[in-house]
Amino acid sequence: MQKIQLWNLTSRSVSDLMLWRTEGHVFRVMKHDKLTDVLTNYDYVLLHQKYRAVLTELDDQLAIYPATIVDTVRNTLSSEYIEVAIKNSISFETISTVPADGLRIYVFEKNHVFVSAGLKQKIRQVENAKLAFSLGFSHFA
Repeated sequence: MQKIQLWNLTSRSVSDLMLWRTEGHVFRVMKHDKLTDVLTNYDYVLLHQKYRAVLTELDDQLAIYPATIVDTVRNTLSSEYIEVAIKNSISFETISTVPADGLRIYVFEKNHVFVSAGLKQKIRQVENAKLAFSLGFSHFA
């Protein structure tokens, strides 16, 4: 029997963008750089709005909130992101034992997103998807 694996979801491009939550689901740019399809920090996971349709299929595994990114220096406002509050978490010990069949999503240490192979395939079908996937904790080595 083949073992089902989880995939770490990241952006294809690197960005030094730093955001600070100011209230609710509003984030202020603290260090400017380019916006990528996934933005994470210790207290948030933001994904570009184009992934919303896929993520709504996981309503029992996460909550989705509209997010706003404000850059007061450049006087810009972006409403192209959603904040994703992922309900299920994994650890080094549990990654090989949690369910990974079908469409599954997990968070590791509050800001690393892991998805099942089925969800990975659905995300890759999103037009102009710019996310990368690495198997398990291979990206962390």
